[in-house]
Amino acid sequence: MESDARRKCAERLTAKGAGGLPETSDSDLERSSASAPLRSFDTRYGSVELLSAGDGVEVIRHRIARGGRFGMVPAGGWTAFESVTVLSGRLHCLSEEMAPLVPGDTVSAWPVVRPRIFEADEDTVLFHVASEPVFQTGSEELAALQTLAREVAERDGYTHEHCLRVQNLAAALGGAAGLPPERIRWLMYGALLHDVGKSRVPADLIRKPGPLDTDERAVMRQHPSWGREMVSACHLGQAGPIIEQHHERLDGSGYPYGLHGDEITVEAQIVAIADTFDAITTTRSYHLAESVEAAVAELRRCAGTLFRPDLVELFAALPDLYAPKPIRPRRREGGDEAHPA
Repeated sequence: MESDARRKCAERLTAKGAGGLPETSDSDLERSSASAPLRSFDTRYGSVELLSAGDGVEVIRHRIARGGRFGMVPAGGWTAFESVTVLSGRLHCLSEEMAPLVPGDTVSAWPVVRPRIFEADEDTVLFHVASEPVFQTGSEELAALQTLAREVAERDGYTHEHCLRVQNLAAALGGAAGLPPERIRWLMYGALLHDVGKSRVPADLIRKPGPLDTDERAVMRQHPSWGREMVSACHLGQAGPIIEQHHERLDGSGYPYGLHGDEITVEAQIVAIADTFDAITTTRSYHLAESVEAAVAELRRCAGTLFRPDLVELFAALPDLYAPKPIRPRRREGGDEAHPA
């Protein structure tokens, strides 16, 4: 029985570019909505190709350039054995301590119960066999995610890479907090897209180097609600509450609704901690990066007022928290960077 399952292995594996998500061309998005099934798409840092499919089994090849990413993400109701083999190249895991993957190495799970994020150290090719049609089943959700992520990347490179770091931190904290696989999946979507609503904020406010005035702040503070509207219009609506609530605070001092305590979803509180940590430890034109220790001290200072104390302590204990950031913030031409609000 086990050998049969292993032959029909599946991998909920999403090939990702440096932006953390596959980025398709317009022609790829058009093809995904056409009557013919999607067979391949180009990503920002490679490609994903469905080589063959039949009787519920898919054979997929992933090509990932250096710096590109892929993730193994848990999903509710997923029970199949999953496996991905490295054919060439080298990968390292960003989300947990494990040896680098080299040609011949295989990552397997039955099923995936925790998220794993990998990055290619050099051009890499993966061979993936799936016993369930993950390639086609996830294509609409994937296309929606790509489109939203591209909106953020095109508006502001810093925000895009900040969101990737927040996603990694939030996934790790969600796992430490014992969230079930399906909730971690939507936590990762919500964390990645928590600032997508900023694509509707006027560019002059996004790049304003100084403090915002009262009217400007009111506009900026609409971005969580705009983000929820954007994901609710596609296949990612379950991430909406996380996005809308990520600036709410435990004592009711946050926005947009001034929610208190348990009125705020656990996922949104997790994103709030990861978001604050990354903001403190990242250098901006108006703010020098502080140490991890200083950021943790600030989170602890605000525990019980802005953040849940138990989540702060779980976050402070994450083993990878003190490692160098896997993604460095890029400066825009002319030094413009997004406003932190």
